[in-house]
Amino acid sequence: MVIDSASNKKIKLMESLRLRKHREREGLFRIEGVRLAEMAAESGWELRFGLYTAELLEKERGRQLLAGLREHCPLYEISAPLGKKVAATDTPQGIFLAATQQ
Repeated sequence: MVIDSASNKKIKLMESLRLRKHREREGLFRIEGVRLAEMAAESGWELRFGLYTAELLEKERGRQLLAGLREHCPLYEISAPLGKKVAATDTPQGIFLAATQQ
């Protein structure tokens, strides 16, 4: 199932985590990008959920990352336009995680 609605709760939450007040209220922070997601998976951080775009699956590194992340949290595919909407960078890599603050 692909999330393609901007009104989805997970999309709204991921977008809200850009702001400090929302991160503090939710007790979460966002992780964006392949390398940071790999580090988060290896570090033992508690991951609440992840969002990814189909473009991430086009590369072997992306497929391996998703396979490893599936053991740590639920993952949801999102459409490419939503990937650009939730991204905090100009060139999103297609992976976004919500992790619990420690």
